[in-house]
Amino acid sequence: MALVALAHSRHTGKPLQHSRTSYATLTFLLMLCGVLLSSYSMSASAASDPRVPQAQNPQNGSVGLTGTVRGPAPTTPASILVPGDGNRLGTTPTMVSGKCSLDTFISVYRNGVFAGIVACNGDSTFNLLVDLELGKNTLYTKVSDALDQFGPDSAKISVFYAPAVLGNTFVSLPSPFFLTSDTGVIGVSPGQALERTIAINGGIAPYAVNWDFGDDTNVSIPQSSSGYASATHSYARAGTYNIVIRVTDSNGNTAIIQLVTVVNGAVVGSTATTKNKLDVPGLAVGAWPLYMLAVSMVFIFWLGERRELYVLRRRNRLLPN
Repeated sequence: MALVALAHSRHTGKPLQHSRTSYATLTFLLMLCGVLLSSYSMSASAASDPRVPQAQNPQNGSVGLTGTVRGPAPTTPASILVPGDGNRLGTTPTMVSGKCSLDTFISVYRNGVFAGIVACNGDSTFNLLVDLELGKNTLYTKVSDALDQFGPDSAKISVFYAPAVLGNTFVSLPSPFFLTSDTGVIGVSPGQALERTIAINGGIAPYAVNWDFGDDTNVSIPQSSSGYASATHSYARAGTYNIVIRVTDSNGNTAIIQLVTVVNGAVVGSTATTKNKLDVPGLAVGAWPLYMLAVSMVFIFWLGERRELYVLRRRNRLLPN
């Protein structure tokens, strides 16, 4: 009799009013969470499924980073500060320096021909060795971002190259000798072999071609004739690498060109400032166990409540009116 009394009001002998949980609201919230988790999980699965087309790492002639969202092209041109407009120079190559915007690449053009490219330094400056032609050289820069989007050109300057002048007479006039390349910036993944190619124009064969890949790797390759020269290299770590190629002909004259390789991935030991990004699809996949636990708890509480109501109704039938 005492057990029966515990389930009822001690004053009236009637069942107490039972407050039920709002399972409709809980079910709606769980369904909403399930839809969101499914959506983000599908995104994560698609990103790792080799059958689903992915954003590819940049190939020869382009540069970019997987997952980078295309934004506006650079709007501020770079500016050449050294050499000054109208300067007369007696040596080549010469250092071209100036100001630039962070996270951009600076291409220098000489008389309308690509002469080299370099990444903007952390202090918003650039420095690039450029070969000069005899006489007048018109120099200007083009600025681009990691997605190969170009901004405005810089103002043009003119410099004059006259080697070994005695009065108005040239003591020696070397034959035209310069290097060109079809690709300035190329993207690659760590450990992936990448072939870089340049064209040797002029000079006297044979040539000695020195490749400084910017990661303490320096390779010298002989070249028997003018034309295309190439070298293959792979990088162990992500980062931006300035490549310096020097070619010396049989007369001892030197031509130079600088290129850039961007190795995709997280940069280890970089001093550059980056913003941490939240991996929402990855977190969604990891949240599934917690979600299933929440669903199980709600279902167990619902079963417990149903059993409680069943027991109370059964005992109520056994009580005298």
